This record gives sequence, structure tokens and C-alpha cells, in this order.
Amino acid sequence: MLSFDVRADPVGVEQKSPSWCIERITTMSNDTKTTSTFTPKRFRGIDYSFRPASYWDDTSVLHATLRNVKGENRRRLIRDFHAAGHLEKVQPGLAQDILSDDERRSLGHIHPSSGTSYQFHSLPKLAAHLKADLSRLPVSLRIVLESVLRHCDGLKATPRDVENLARWHAPKPAPEEIPFTVARIVLQDFTGVPLLVDLAAMRDAVARLKRDPKLIEPLVPVDLVVDHSVQVDVNGTKQAFLLNMQYEFKRNRERYEFLKWGQQAFETFGVVPPGIGIVHQVNLEYLARGVFTQKQPDGSLLAYPDTLVGTDSHTTMINGLGIVGWGVGGIEAEAGMLGQPLTFLTPEVVGFYLTGELPPAATATDLALTVTQILRQHKVVGKFVEFFGPGAARLTLPDPIVTGKPDRKSVV
Repeated sequence: MLSFDVRADPVGVEQKSPSWCIERITTMSNDTKTTSTFTPKRFRGIDYSFRPASYWDDTSVLHATLRNVKGENRRRLIRDFHAAGHLEKVQPGLAQDILSDDERRSLGHIHPSSGTSYQFHSLPKLAAHLKADLSRLPVSLRIVLESVLRHCDGLKATPRDVENLARWHAPKPAPEEIPFTVARIVLQDFTGVPLLVDLAAMRDAVARLKRDPKLIEPLVPVDLVVDHSVQVDVNGTKQAFLLNMQYEFKRNRERYEFLKWGQQAFETFGVVPPGIGIVHQVNLEYLARGVFTQKQPDGSLLAYPDTLVGTDSHTTMINGLGIVGWGVGGIEAEAGMLGQPLTFLTPEVVGFYLTGELPPAATATDLALTVTQILRQHKVVGKFVEFFGPGAARLTLPDPIVTGKPDRKSVV
């Protein structure tokens, strides 16, 4: 038998996270220096030399100053800010292109058997920097924290955002917004086609301004799966699949020509044609990466977790692979597509403790419906849900995937 126990706080149980999420590397300095003699020079007609040291303690002032300085002057100002220790208060990532060789050597690496070296953001080093125990955080929040840390540039996310989430309090999370930037977007055709129309309209507008239309490009990978609008005209014969596909492309020829254009026009926009599968199946079997890599300006490779939002209510099924993701509306998906963070209040995390194992006659659907019933009894809505315990370790892969299906507000 498989027994259940819903707990408000799963963090007291030891949890093992993926090594790429919590070990070795960081791009944040562990030393936040202060000085009373910092006097930036005059840039862009603004004289900063008369400002007292306390003037730069306000991060909004630092942010505004950096935003107003461009080009080589910006780089020189960043270098001065970094030398004085003020830059780390607002935009830690900006210092990376000016680090000395000695500073760069302090960054760790992963050396897999292929011999390729990767860097990633280290939560243990962040924990040492903040003097906080991040091992108590649920796994889902650690993955979200890595994203906030990686995008901590003073614009998408600030050091305060990082610290607020790092100091997450299980019984009563702080009423602070989290700026979560996902690694990719998944769209189904009903919502995806209008978003592609928006991208095309933006390119038109840029072209009318005599600028390069290619300036408009999704900033994260986007995959559109055509499945919701497909009709079945023929059934019960061996030729049904082929005939339905022919009818589909003939009926919606103009739409598929437009989608084909979108796939060719945008480097980060992909289309999965009808006949491959339904969107959450395709997402699980073909689109999920587990770990993303991105080439940095210095040639190094940055590794980071696969995270996503999708415009299908069953997007949470991806949680069964250990990937954080959930369903959103078209407006939120378009914002994420353009590189904007999705903001939400610091969530409560409900632990779902499992013991025993499923009997032979029970299916993954039986488990999913039972879990849904128990969560509803406990009024679990708008919260993250994590499953743990000896029973969770005995589940086969399809079980947690299907369990993530009924409740789009949960993270499994």
C-alpha cells in the first residue's frame, strides 16, 4: 500500500538536489568591500567626484547612475564601482568582463568525461556569502533561486531579490515578489499563433523605422506545438492518419505557411507540426533538455537548469522530470519570450510525504486522482508541491509525470 501525509514544510527532511544546481561555481563575489574614499570621475557631463561615500549606499542611485552611462565610459565606471566594492550591491554580473586573471581563477568548473569545461552559479558559495543555510530550501525553490541569481543584474533581478528568496521562511514566506526568468517557452497553437503575429508586427514596425527587422527576436528558445486545432475527418481505416494530415494542411494552408515563415525568420523560434503528438507529450519526449548551456563572451560555457512556462494547462507534467515549469496565459508567455521575468509572490511549499508502494493493479492515474483529492481537502491552491519520502523513491517515471497533470498550480 502507498500511504500519504501532507506536511506544510518538507524542508526538515534531507533532500538531494542535482549537482548542477548546488555545487562549485559562482559569478558573485564573496567579498563585498566598502570604502569611504570612493569618488567616481566625471562621465557624460555628470560630476560624481563630490558625492560622499554614503551617497552610493543607496542601490537605486547606483542603478540609475549605471543606466545613464553608455559605451566605454560605462565600462570605466563599472571598473571603478567594482574596485570600491559598490557594484556588488546592485549588479554583480557586470563585473565579470573586467575581472583579473586571479579573480577568474577563483571561479570553479565542471570537467565531464568529454573534457569540456562548464561554469554554473553555485548556491553553496551564495550560502557562504549570505551566511544562510540554503540546504533547507525545497528543491523547486533552489532552482528558482539559481535563476534569480543568474539574472541578478540590477534590472531583471537585484541582490535584494536573491537574498529575499535565499532567506525563505517556510511557515510564513515573505510577501515579496520573485522575478523568475525561465530558460524556454512552450506554446500550443491557439495561443502560439497570435504571439507569432505579434512578433511579425513588431518586425514590420522596425522595418518602417528603417532599422534591421532582425532586431526583433525571442530572447529565449520558443517551441510552438500544433495540436489543439487539429481535426479528425477520417477514422477506422489504415489510411486515416495520412488522409487527416492531407485534409489538415489543405484546410489550413495559409496558417502553416505563416508558421513555416516564422520558423525560418526567427533563430530561436521552432514549430512542431501536427501529427507528432500532443503538446505536453512532445514537451516531455523531445523538447525537455534538463540542462541548458550558453556560450559566454569569453568563450566559456555556462550551464543552467531547464525551466519553462507553457500555454497548456498540463505543462506541470514536466515536473516529473525534475524540471520546474507551469502553465500561464498568452500575455505572460509573450513577456517571457521577450526575456522579461515572470513575477509572483514568494510561494508556500507543501510537502507530500509518500510511504509504501503502489499495488500492482493501481495506475498512475489512480495515484494522480488520489493526490488531487488529498490536496483539495487541505485547500492547496496556488502553492508549490514537492513529493518526497520512501514511497516517492519507488515510483516509476510515468507516475510523477501523470501526478503533475491534474493541478496546474503545483510543482511536483
